[in-house]
Amino acid sequence: MNRWSTWATVAVAAAALAGCSDRGSSGQQKGSASSSQQSTTSSTQQQGSAPGSAGAAMERAQEQSEQAAKAHEKAADEQKGLADAQKDAQKAQEDLQKSQQEVQQKSASAQQATQGARQQTEQATNERAQAQQEAEQQRQKMAQQEQQQTNQQQAAASQTTTPSAAGQRSVNGSVVRASSDELVLRQQGGLPDLRLKVDSSTPVMLDGRQASVADLREGTQVRASYDEQNGAPHATRIEAQGASTGSQSGTQQQSR
Repeated sequence: MNRWSTWATVAVAAAALAGCSDRGSSGQQKGSASSSQQSTTSSTQQQGSAPGSAGAAMERAQEQSEQAAKAHEKAADEQKGLADAQKDAQKAQEDLQKSQQEVQQKSASAQQATQGARQQTEQATNERAQAQQEAEQQRQKMAQQEQQQTNQQQAAASQTTTPSAAGQRSVNGSVVRASSDELVLRQQGGLPDLRLKVDSSTPVMLDGRQASVADLREGTQVRASYDEQNGAPHATRIEAQGASTGSQSGTQQQSR
């Protein structure tokens, strides 16, 4: 009875010890399993977070790449705009230079035209002054010649004419020209023509009858009396004889 009780006690104790050992082993296994599960969970979490970070990095890289592409495109546009602006500026500079050259050419042409016009004006002025001077010299020369001719006529008349009463003179000659205020006679002996002043009161006798100075024809033989009035010979009486055909033709040939 005592030995059975002792064996039962030992068996219970062994069973209890085995139960404790099983519980300890089971606890260790449970702890190990729990630790393994935690490690797996941590690894899973780490594996789950790693793909998320890589995706975010890829998204950021994609955004940066797109931004860089946009910046590159913008820079290219700006570069193109700058090239166009430079081209426009160069063209404007060329146009400006061309306009300046045209202005310079036109200015030079205008200056040449002005200078040419000035020279032509000066030349015309000089030629006009020279022509006026020559005309004045010619006029003076003709006046001197007329004065010399008048003096010669007066001197010849004083030498060849016949003195009459009261200082009057007389001359014989042929009619060169007759008008209402002047009678031109061609004197004999190669003396210069004598110009006699006449008027409506000058008595004229043609072939023994009363006439006028207008009735005297070229070549008519005349004896005229005259005196000096205001420094010029003035006819006081004219006696004429009708001119023959031969005398008229001879006078015309002399006048030619």
